[in-house]
Amino acid sequence: MTRAFLRPLRNTDLPELRSWRNHPDSRRWFFSQEEITEQQQERWFEELSGRDNERFFVIEDEEGVSVGTVSLYNIDPAKGRAEYGRMLIDPDHRGKGLALEATLAILRYAFSKLCLETVYLEVMTDNVPAVKLYQNIGFKTVRRYQKDTAGSGYEVAVMEISEPELLKTERSGT
Repeated sequence: MTRAFLRPLRNTDLPELRSWRNHPDSRRWFFSQEEITEQQQERWFEELSGRDNERFFVIEDEEGVSVGTVSLYNIDPAKGRAEYGRMLIDPDHRGKGLALEATLAILRYAFSKLCLETVYLEVMTDNVPAVKLYQNIGFKTVRRYQKDTAGSGYEVAVMEISEPELLKTERSGT
């Protein structure tokens, strides 16, 4: 399995990130599915830089090649919670275990460095590879709801994991 390493997002990553995000195979799994422009992304990056309740990482492989992104946001130290998301793997690097490795790395960061108790996420239920990944890591579905955008609807699962659940999964060899 390819090892994945996390580093903070830099301004120089934006063109590559935009190309991954705008790829049709990636875009279809985002709640907002329109293509993003360079200007929209630059505004987003400026806003992101001013937030203290969000950590956005670039995923690098063993050779230091940028292969994706993942983040924690809505970080609430008082409640001991954060939302996981923005998992995006370059289409050319999918199927190599990078999403698993990056998810485990960011969860370890959430529990050990940020001292959070729970990490939750929202995922379209028809995104079967993602749902299976999260279930294998130890996320449990806590509720489902219907989301409607631009005239089309889909079901969303809200899943969460705690540090003891993650440790149990890691001990079992996931």
